[in-house]
Amino acid sequence: MDPEVGDPEFYQEVIAPLVEKYNAYADRIQPDMSVEEIHEVFAEAYPFMMNVKFYVQELRFDYLNRKRTGLLEKKDREEKTLFE
Repeated sequence: MDPEVGDPEFYQEVIAPLVEKYNAYADRIQPDMSVEEIHEVFAEAYPFMMNVKFYVQELRFDYLNRKRTGLLEKKDREEKTLFE
């Protein structure tokens, strides 16, 4: 991340936990996975990863609103709420 152009606070508060979560899915991918393991990883990670751009945009919008206006409450969000 570019410290001059990026937003280190947003990254640490919002993005870093997502990176950690989805890197754990990537670590689970192995050549000898069972069909059940493949389906589990796919079901849990694929919907978010295919829409990550839109999800991060919404998280950014919420983060900036909370930071700049103080009017919105901090929300504990889950990916599934965006894709149901």
